Amino acid sequence: MKKISVLIAVITCLFTLSGCVADYASVDDEKFAKTFKIKDPNTSQIYIYRPKHYFGSWMKKRVWVDGKFAADLTNETFFVAVVKPGQHIVSTRSEFGNNHITFKTKPGRNYYVKQNIKYGVFAPGSGIRLMSYKVAMKDILNLDLVEGFEDDEKDIDKKDFHDLKKELYSKKQ
Repeated sequence: MKKISVLIAVITCLFTLSGCVADYASVDDEKFAKTFKIKDPNTSQIYIYRPKHYFGSWMKKRVWVDGKFAADLTNETFFVAVVKPGQHIVSTRSEFGNNHITFKTKPGRNYYVKQNIKYGVFAPGSGIRLMSYKVAMKDILNLDLVEGFEDDEKDIDKKDFHDLKKELYSKKQ
C-alpha cells in the first residue's frame, strides 16, 4: 500500500510540474534574439519578458499581442513578437481578469514589455509595463527565449477585443 501511495504522489507531482514547463526556442533563435537586431527593417519587435521572481515562479502567465495568443511565459523567460508598425495592445492574464498596455511602434525599432508577478488574493496575478531599453536588454540577456504559437482557441474573443480597443484608445485621446 505504501508503494502505491508513493507512486500516486510522484505521478501527481509530474502532472503538476508539467504545467510549468515552457516551450523553449532553439539555441540559435535565442542567440539571435539576444543581439536585439531586427530582421526586417519595415517591422517592429516587441520583447515581452518575465524576469526571475520567487513568488509565483511556478506559474505560466499568458500573453497576447493585439488579442492574439503570443506565449505562455514562465519564470526567467522572454518572447519576441514581430509586428507591423502602429498602435498595439499587449495583454497578460491576471487574477481577476487581464491587464493591458497600449503603445505605438515605429519601423525598425524594438520595444520592451516587462511582465511582473503580483501578490493576489487567491493566486498570483501579473502586470505589464513598458521598460527602457537599457534595463530590459540587461534583464533579457539572463533569460531563456520561448517559442510562440498561433492558437486561435487561446486568442482573446474578437468581440471582447474590439470593445477593449475602443475603451483603451478612447482613454488615450
